[in-house]
Amino acid sequence: MTVIALLSVAPVVEGSMAGEVAKAVDALEEFDVSYETNPMGTVIEAESTEELFAADAPPTRRSTATGSAPC
Repeated sequence: MTVIALLSVAPVVEGSMAGEVAKAVDALEEFDVSYETNPMGTVIEAESTEELFAADAPPTRRSTATGSAPC
């Protein structure tokens, strides 16, 4: 079964989040998932919910540690 999710964070700090977004996208490279970034977030496609949640955890931890709130 294929599952799809949208990972989106809302910055709660001033300034650019581009560096943090790049690090989060780099973290997705460690997993066997497809992803596409867009202006509102990152769409992630995986073969199972377990795989999707495992891939989502590092970017979410990385972004919340820098002052963003997961949406």
